[in-house]
Amino acid sequence: MKRTKYLSLPIIIAAMVLGTIGLVSASAPVLPSSFYGEIEINDNPPSAGDNVNAYISGVSGIAASAAIKSESSDLVYSLNVPGDDPETTADKEGGVPGDIVTFKIGSRVVATGSWSEGSNEKLDFHPPEALPGGPYSGEVNSAISLNGAADDEGGDAETYEWDLDNDGEYDDASGQNPSHTWTSTGVKTIGLKVTDEQGGEGTASTTVTVNAIAAQITLDAATLSQTYDGSAKVVTATTNPSGLSYSITYDGAGTAPANAGSYAVVATITAVNYSGSDSGTLVIAKASSTTTVTGGTFTYDGNPHAASVSVTGAGGLNLAPDAIYSCGSAPVDVADTPCTASYSYAGDTNHTGSSDSDTITITPAAATIALSGLTHTYDGTAKSATVTTTPGGLSHSVTYDGSSTPPANAGSYAVVASITNPNYSGEDANGTLVINRAEPDIVISNTSQVYDGSAKTVTVMVTPALSYAVTYDGSTSAPTDAGIYDVVVTVDTSNYYSVKNGTLTITKAEPAITITDLEQVYDGNPKPVSVTVTPSLSYNVTYNGSATVPSAPGSYTVVVTVDTANYYGTKTETLVILARHSVALVNGWNLVSFAVEPESTDIEEVLESIDGHFDLVYAWDASGAHSGAGNWMKYVPGAGYGNTLTTLDDKTGFWIHMTAADTLEVTGALPVSTDISILIGAGGWNLVGYPSNDSGALPAILSSLGTDYSLVYAYHPSDSSDPWKLYDRDGAAYANDLAALDPGWGYWIKASAAHTWSVPY
Repeated sequence: MKRTKYLSLPIIIAAMVLGTIGLVSASAPVLPSSFYGEIEINDNPPSAGDNVNAYISGVSGIAASAAIKSESSDLVYSLNVPGDDPETTADKEGGVPGDIVTFKIGSRVVATGSWSEGSNEKLDFHPPEALPGGPYSGEVNSAISLNGAADDEGGDAETYEWDLDNDGEYDDASGQNPSHTWTSTGVKTIGLKVTDEQGGEGTASTTVTVNAIAAQITLDAATLSQTYDGSAKVVTATTNPSGLSYSITYDGAGTAPANAGSYAVVATITAVNYSGSDSGTLVIAKASSTTTVTGGTFTYDGNPHAASVSVTGAGGLNLAPDAIYSCGSAPVDVADTPCTASYSYAGDTNHTGSSDSDTITITPAAATIALSGLTHTYDGTAKSATVTTTPGGLSHSVTYDGSSTPPANAGSYAVVASITNPNYSGEDANGTLVINRAEPDIVISNTSQVYDGSAKTVTVMVTPALSYAVTYDGSTSAPTDAGIYDVVVTVDTSNYYSVKNGTLTITKAEPAITITDLEQVYDGNPKPVSVTVTPSLSYNVTYNGSATVPSAPGSYTVVVTVDTANYYGTKTETLVILARHSVALVNGWNLVSFAVEPESTDIEEVLESIDGHFDLVYAWDASGAHSGAGNWMKYVPGAGYGNTLTTLDDKTGFWIHMTAADTLEVTGALPVSTDISILIGAGGWNLVGYPSNDSGALPAILSSLGTDYSLVYAYHPSDSSDPWKLYDRDGAAYANDLAALDPGWGYWIKASAAHTWSVPY
């Protein structure tokens, strides 16, 4: 129960102003209900340090707990059990007047008390020790008396309650000395709980052995003596009282035996709540057996003819053993018979023995003999006819023209075959053996040869080595000239004959062809190559498939062909007619380029034609890699070091300072199209060549640069009054005096973005 007092808001505010109260509950704390005392427990006593726990109905978990102490060798405790907090309205926290406090040590109730606010009660713990008596014994379905007792330090043992079905509940009997009747046998566990006046409890258990009722069982004598018939032999018994269920074992097994023999029999009552047994010996006697041997007369078939033997008897005895033969084993041949077959059965575990015998006779079988394989080809070995008998594999004799020796040479021979196997009879077989002449192995080789002016024969190998004849297109003379000839090789002896056809091919010889003068310089005249043929033979020459000798610069596929009656050959080379670009240079500075791809870009080789007439060459590095030298690359002829310009090609425009007027002659291949890199690494300025054969009008020739260039300069030193020529893409037309790009000149181009400029030749 909760107790709460409420103050009105004006009172609370006034109290706060006066400083007399804060915002707290008006009720004082509830005092605990205290307990203390000694602990006297004989069975499973606690130890100092173990806990005493208090429980109150409605309070979740343990209401209070205190450790057991040792005081002057006694165990004591002291415990404050709190009261319920009146200021809360939720769960119950402690006791209220009238609540029962249950005290436990571990799971055992050792006492109970009444909760009282502000009290301190001495409550000694002395729960009784339960003494259930026993062990007990008795018969099933008969009352068995129980004798309970208690050892109680407080002398106040009050109630006795029994658990007789071992379910943990003490609700099956009450009182100190009850009796109980069990309806099943076995060892039963029972329990006793004793409670004293303080509510302290003690429990203990014991056993009750419930025995079955003694009964009588007797084995039936008639079932203890039986004869084997293959079925299980069951022994029966009689019980007193009658009709009780029972089990029987045979040599300890629960399955009745079927085989002959002696078996220890034990009968045991299995009816619920009854016991009893009897024992004896079951004897199963052996059954008789019958042996039957059956022989007979057989026609020879190459197989053993065995007698049949059967041994039968009760219980499914049905054997088919092998007979014993006077001729050693089941007879096969006519000569083995007559033969006596017999068998003696010794008996087995379940049967007595028996025996029997009979006779076997085998008569000859009819057979046939036939000849085959009468046609052979001579190979130097003896040739036999193939003999087939029915049935197969019979022994037989064969003669050839009356002789038992097979012939080897080619010819015809009379053959007679007869059966000699004593187990068969049949008429002789007659025929003719024919040995044909053999076909030797003829190999024709060396059938492909090359003309050299001498007669060409094939190589012939005959196996075995025999004489032979060879013809070439029907002639015995070997051919000399190139061509294809039918070859016939013939072998014809007493034992061999064969004709082998082949072809001899004499191919044309390949002459040695040498082509020279394959690199020439354009001068407007035809440029034929020089040809040497060994041996000296006529030949044809074509240039790119034409017989016309070229004169224009370029590359030409040259094919020289020799084709005569006995010679054939071709040789292919490439004729290169180099172009020559002549650039006129004036004394002083010239800004030029050339429009051929030189065979070598080495600057000394490129400028070789004007050697001694110039003293300085400059080219421009538009990438900026030579920024330390102002982006200039320099070549001074004869300088031992310091030259940074080592090569010149058709993409490059260059300044050259002439000490005397001269003409620069550059020889090389004509380009088809040339890609020139336009860079912006040196302020956007590029010094380029113009490798083309035609004039390129501005601005069309630079259309691939788009709008990414602004100025183009050329330098014409022959115009002494105004050598610089300008094209300004954004300038006025009248101010531009450079209208086109022409081969032979170098050009400055100012670009604002990198491009690849493709210049068509």
